[in-house]
Amino acid sequence: MRTGEKIISVLLLIIIALLFYVNYKGIEINRVPSQNEQSEKKKSEENSEISRDQILKEKKTTKQLPNKKQAGEKPDDYFPTAVGTRWKYEIEIGEHEPLRYQTTFWPKGEKEVCMVTTGRFAPLLEKNHSPVFNLELAVERTTSNQGPKLKYRRGVELKIMQDDLGIFENHEEVFWAISESGIFRVEEVVTYSPSTYHLSPLDVWDTDKKGYSRRIFFFIDEPFTMLSMGIKDPDDSGEIVVFFGPDNKCPSFKNEPCLQILRCVYPEKKNMEEILEMHKKQHPETPQEIKKDLDLLAKSFAERMWFAKGKGLVKLVQSVDDKISMEWTLKEFFSPQETNEK
Repeated sequence: MRTGEKIISVLLLIIIALLFYVNYKGIEINRVPSQNEQSEKKKSEENSEISRDQILKEKKTTKQLPNKKQAGEKPDDYFPTAVGTRWKYEIEIGEHEPLRYQTTFWPKGEKEVCMVTTGRFAPLLEKNHSPVFNLELAVERTTSNQGPKLKYRRGVELKIMQDDLGIFENHEEVFWAISESGIFRVEEVVTYSPSTYHLSPLDVWDTDKKGYSRRIFFFIDEPFTMLSMGIKDPDDSGEIVVFFGPDNKCPSFKNEPCLQILRCVYPEKKNMEEILEMHKKQHPETPQEIKKDLDLLAKSFAERMWFAKGKGLVKLVQSVDDKISMEWTLKEFFSPQETNEK
């Protein structure tokens, strides 16, 4: 089988086998219960998983966020959104293959269908792929409409100028929706054309309306605050975002004032097993490679992110099985505000 055909076959496997949907019950941003609020019954975890207990242990070494009035700082200091602001990242692939995870919503009558997707990056399916990729994005305009659903007073639309790895693959629009109600929180919203058929099973959504993904990208609260979308129990599948607070030891940006945020993803393993069994019944000749692919996509992973004062995201390190899978490093940054000040 030629390389191109192999890539297509693997992508079709991901499209058909790994996308599943549930009835939409609404999006909630939840605070995940602390360790003291958990029941005594504890779910056993494999060594390959990121233990929630490991997150809890880090609370002991986390610095307290300085009083905002005393520090004279604003949340915007760590998340610049002026029109014209531009970031260029170098993405280096580590010793483990990186993974992607997103929740996409498609309109269905007056409700929505929710799609949870765990996948691989298409360029990495090539045998002799580059070990380094580039991602460049810029703030294009301000907007009070961030996709089909969100209408926050503050928001911006981004322009994806270069995306070699496919971080925003098949996107139509990319927004940052900013909420200042209660806590400062930024949600990343990506819209998709209804023609992007492979992001959802056929005939499930209204074909004349956009779909969109939504996730918590940045927030500021008390150190060790955990937020999630949809997860109400610590053992649920999905993703959790943890605010660790100040950290001036960011790799490659030491001594720069930074805030550290951790994103933990826990795929639904039971669903992966059901998909494999279903596929075996339909295709008894299923090769062992398919099981390996499903095992890979069932792995938990973590992304540590550092947001520097005046620059925003400067570093992202994703790890799978305690091995670095990809590392983003800010290589170029442009701020129109700095230009105006000069």
